[in-house]
Amino acid sequence: VALGTSTATSGVDFSYSNPTTVLFPAGSSTSQSVTLSIIDDAVVEGNESIVLNLQNTTNSATIGASSQHTITIQDNDQSAVPVLSFEFGSFSVNEYEGTLNFNVNILSPNSNATSVDVILGNSSAINGIDFVYYTTQTIVFPAGSSASQSFSFSVIDDAQNEGNENVVFYFQNATNGAVFGTNDLLTITIIDDEAIGIDENGQDLFIIYPNPTEGQFTLQMDKKIKGRVEVTNNLGQVVIDEVITGTNMPFDLSSVSSKGIYLVKVYSFEGKLLQLRKILHQ
Repeated sequence: VALGTSTATSGVDFSYSNPTTVLFPAGSSTSQSVTLSIIDDAVVEGNESIVLNLQNTTNSATIGASSQHTITIQDNDQSAVPVLSFEFGSFSVNEYEGTLNFNVNILSPNSNATSVDVILGNSSAINGIDFVYYTTQTIVFPAGSSASQSFSFSVIDDAQNEGNENVVFYFQNATNGAVFGTNDLLTITIIDDEAIGIDENGQDLFIIYPNPTEGQFTLQMDKKIKGRVEVTNNLGQVVIDEVITGTNMPFDLSSVSSKGIYLVKVYSFEGKLLQLRKILHQ
């Protein structure tokens, strides 16, 4: 009986000898048990889960439908003041994803409203070049509400091969005596799409010409590519989806009424994104 992916932390929220082997004697149908101890800490952290999985059977035994068991630890700690946390401590986004929303959570809300500012911290990405977050955003939790609130920022999809970069946010100016919980810092990694699809010699796996285009364009492929081409608009709608048939493939966007930037993606037959490029349809 082995630990699975859990939100509770072994040795902090509970103790368990992982894995624990359960033995059924020959001919016996008696249930067997494992022991898990809950640690009663004094941390306000909300409910957490422990996941147990069955694995490594012997004697040709099979595992039935109930192969996983989830235990919820109900937090019994209360704070005299609200506790604020980002939903995630870290998160990764693609460079082409545009405007994104991230949640801020509250524990132990009381009869007063609570607010906090989300501040841009020291980041390797540059505001105004790699992303947009010009104005500090204030999060407001209504009195008595435990509903998450969100803030937003926008990723700029540039054409620079610059590697992955990060954007850091932190809290400031909390009201109503609120304190900050475990995730009091959010680090967002922007994954550089220009770094996708470079071969062992540092060359692109395909190039697009002409770009910009008035409709017709060609993909000049590396001869090693096998897979398919997908072209999507800025809403994520697929306008072209074709299997790669050669090293120079013509395409036509003339029938697409909307002008603007389109994403040209080349996938392997297994569904792995090999390279992504932008084309301007004007």
